Amino acid sequence: GGYITGPAKLDDPKSQIKAPIVFIGPNHKPYYLIVYELEGITSLLLVEEEAIGDLQFYQHLDSFIVPHLRFLAPILPEKQSQSRKYNAEEQAKYIYFNHINHALRTSIHHHNRLGHVGGGGGGGNNRGGGGGGAGD
Repeated sequence: GGYITGPAKLDDPKSQIKAPIVFIGPNHKPYYLIVYELEGITSLLLVEEEAIGDLQFYQHLDSFIVPHLRFLAPILPEKQSQSRKYNAEEQAKYIYFNHINHALRTSIHHHNRLGHVGGGGGGGNNRGGGGGGAGD
């Protein structure tokens, strides 16, 4: 696993960094689209242009994201199979994990209360509040 968009090699300072720029909102603000894959989990991150300086940014992001994805890797398939029991034809368009309180949220409307990882309750719907992104 590793970066799908970003540097080819994290340990090579001369490695070319390939991250597409996407423009979002009415003002077409530019963001880098960073795609990271590990253990079957693909993460898409939108990062402001100013935040990315050099390879060191990607090294720090790698050291931050890897432990979280490894934590989620065994949990997500279980939660996904649980959600399939409620509606086998509807798929989640997003899954959001809040690392502070271990809550999972999904875009599935019929049953979007997945609860806390390792415990019950929590969850919530996908309306208002929360969020997820490069700044969280």
